[in-house]
Amino acid sequence: MTFSQRRSGFTLVELLVVIAIIGILIALLLPAVQAAREAARRSQCTNNLKQLALATHNYHDTFRSFPSGFMKSPNNTNGNDLNQWGWTALILPFVEQQALHDRIKPGPNQLEVLATTLLSGTSLGVLSEPIAVFRCPSDVGPNANTSRDRFPWSAGGNTGRPATSNYVAATDSWRNSGNNANLTCGSGQLATAAVGIFTQNSDTKIRDVTDGTSNVIALGERRWRVKLDDGTLYTVGAANVFGVRRANAEGTRADQVACGCPKINLNLSADTANRKQQGFSSEHPGGAQFALADGSVRFISETIQFDAGADGTTCADDATLCDVDTTWERLISMQDGNPVGDF
Repeated sequence: MTFSQRRSGFTLVELLVVIAIIGILIALLLPAVQAAREAARRSQCTNNLKQLALATHNYHDTFRSFPSGFMKSPNNTNGNDLNQWGWTALILPFVEQQALHDRIKPGPNQLEVLATTLLSGTSLGVLSEPIAVFRCPSDVGPNANTSRDRFPWSAGGNTGRPATSNYVAATDSWRNSGNNANLTCGSGQLATAAVGIFTQNSDTKIRDVTDGTSNVIALGERRWRVKLDDGTLYTVGAANVFGVRRANAEGTRADQVACGCPKINLNLSADTANRKQQGFSSEHPGGAQFALADGSVRFISETIQFDAGADGTTCADDATLCDVDTTWERLISMQDGNPVGDF
């Protein structure tokens, strides 16, 4: 008696079906995996902002005010054109960086002088070293900021590159004007209504936040680059750890602070004033994360109510647009007296 021999294995059709099923499963799983990774990165970013917000509160407990957005030393004969310390350097002891704070001594040392001493090529030594709590894990920027360099300012050119930061402090809802006295608005609401918590040489106290600490933004994100609406990549430049390049220009003050003039995640190629470099933005889809003055962290949608000019900002077309009359502007202004509502 003979037995027929049967071969084991897949036929070509069966193999093609299995491959097709595997391909479909991978196509379904990859977005889920990517979403899970982004959720983890966003969670870490939330934690970073929380730690920084708590650090500003610990600073307040110690010195009876929030740190200045950035400092302009009255001892400098040409203080406008010198590197100046910012809020990021002042809170170092409260983010487990006491040793670094003791080494660089912000305050007793001028940042311009220290940068001159440390500069070797484009490296600033300890000032170029990344600090994890100041970086959003979703961001793609380099450890040392190649966009916001020139430390010391007096050296000119592409000199010292400080560590990159993705977090900036809210200075005002109008333009990045630095000092409260420099705010210039139209004939509507008083300019002082646009002021945020962190300005030049500010010493804002919790009692000064009369709109309520749960209704006012303290800190927020800024990304390294953006894909513009015309498809090109544009370097926003995020921000710096330690300080500003100089105090007398909106673009250099933006090394430490941000304003409400641009909408969140502004990506218009028509933005000729480069407000993308001065506002808030992130790599998180749909908006950015912010720490409020009470220490809580909220994700705010880029579609929040916003009074935009033709180029996507509140400041390039008509000065009367600086009136604090939208949810976005009210969140940044600490004394505008208007309810925020749901955001």
